[in-house]
Amino acid sequence: MRHVSVPNRVAVIGAGASSVVQSPFPRGCSSGKVSLGFGESDAILDDINRQGYVRRAPRTITSTARLIDELAAVRARGYAESVEETWPNMASVAVPILNSTGHATAAISIAGSLERFNDQARTRAARLAMKASRQLSADLRGRL
Repeated sequence: MRHVSVPNRVAVIGAGASSVVQSPFPRGCSSGKVSLGFGESDAILDDINRQGYVRRAPRTITSTARLIDELAAVRARGYAESVEETWPNMASVAVPILNSTGHATAAISIAGSLERFNDQARTRAARLAMKASRQLSADLRGRL
């Protein structure tokens, strides 16, 4: 499964089915964290505070303070990671596709089961995705 996130929408593209979720994306997913961490407005956090937090999986972030800390870490390392925050036994990494002002307009996300997508696999996937992200951001600059 592969999914692409833009602010407030997640497109899930799989081997036989595709869908676009129009409601706000789960903020615990890696593409959601990238959209928030590299987004254009802190108003999104205000919306989250009004909506509240819902535990979706064993490690779902359920507080604003923890989310703010996580978003700072996302910005510092250049990618987001989610381990059992949105779905049990699943992990993902995501990188932003940046516009000319340095804000995320899309994301590349790679997900897999914890059994197969372990720490080493996630680190390698993040490194490769960051390389692709830099190239895509440069190629698409001014078009997104």
